[in-house]
Amino acid sequence: MVKWSHMVVVASALVWELGSTGVAVAQACSPDCPENYACEGGMCVEARSTPSPFADESVPQSEACVPSCRTGYVCVRGGCVTACNPPCGAGELCSVHGECLATEPAGALAPPLYASPPPANSPGQGDIEERRALSLAARARRRAVAGWIGGFLTLGLGIASAALNDEEDVSRPLGGAAMAVALPFGVIAGTGRRALRRMHPDVRGIPALRVSGWILLASTLVAGAAVLGISFTSDVPSEAIIGLTVAGVLGVFMLTGDAMATHRQARRFLIEPTRGSRVTLHPVLRGNPAGAFAGLGGSF
Repeated sequence: MVKWSHMVVVASALVWELGSTGVAVAQACSPDCPENYACEGGMCVEARSTPSPFADESVPQSEACVPSCRTGYVCVRGGCVTACNPPCGAGELCSVHGECLATEPAGALAPPLYASPPPANSPGQGDIEERRALSLAARARRRAVAGWIGGFLTLGLGIASAALNDEEDVSRPLGGAAMAVALPFGVIAGTGRRALRRMHPDVRGIPALRVSGWILLASTLVAGAAVLGISFTSDVPSEAIIGLTVAGVLGVFMLTGDAMATHRQARRFLIEPTRGSRVTLHPVLRGNPAGAFAGLGGSF
C-alpha cells in the first residue's frame, strides 16, 4: 500500500514538471526579437537601459540632447549644462566625475594679444620708394656731371678751332667735333626728369632755364652747321667761331643747371624731407627791363 502511494507522488511530480516546461516553451518568442528588444511573456518589448546618475527621469524623450553632451556636461531639458555644481571658476575644467580641475598653474599670465603692433604700411613699401627716389636723384646728378663735361669739352674744341682758323684743315674738324660733343651731352643733361616729376609735383627743375637752354643749343647747332658749310667756300672770322662756341656752351650749361636743380629738388622733397638745412647752390636766371642775369644762388 505504501509503495503505491510513493508511486502516485512521483508521478504527480513528473506531471507538474512537464506542465511547467510546456508553459515555458509556450511563452518563448518566435521568431526572435530584433536588436534593442527583449522577450517577456512571449512578446517583444523595448529593452530598458540603466539610467544615468545625472539623468532626469521626468524629462521626456523628445528633449534628449542630440548629439550627446561632451565630457563634463550633462543633458538637462534638451540642453548641455556643466556637471559641476556650483560651476567651475576661471582656469578650471569640470571632469567626468563632476569635479573642478585646474587647467593651468596658479599665477600664470595670459599671453598678450599681439607680440608687436602691426606695421602702418605694407612691409618694405617705404624702403622701395626711397630707393627709387635715390636712384632717380643720382641719375639726375649724373646727367648734370655729363653736362659740365660736355660743356667744357665744347668750349675747348671751339677755342682751338678759332685759334687755328688759318689752318682750315685743322680748324674745320675741330669745329665739327665741338658741335658733335655739344649735341649729345646737351641732350643727356636736358632729359630724364619726368619720372621724378611723377613722384612729386615740386620736382620740376627750372623750366625757364631748360627752355632757354634748348632754344640756345638748337639755334647754335643750326648756325654752326651753316658756318661749317660756308668754310668750304670762304673764310670764316674767328670771332664768329668764338661766338658760336660761347652760345653752344651756354646752352649746354643751362640744361646742366636744370639737371642740378632737379637733383636738389628730388633730395629736398623725396629723400630728405625731415633733415636739417644745409648749404646748397643752384643756377639762377633773372630778367628785367634793364637786362638779364645768370648765376648761382644758394640757401642754408
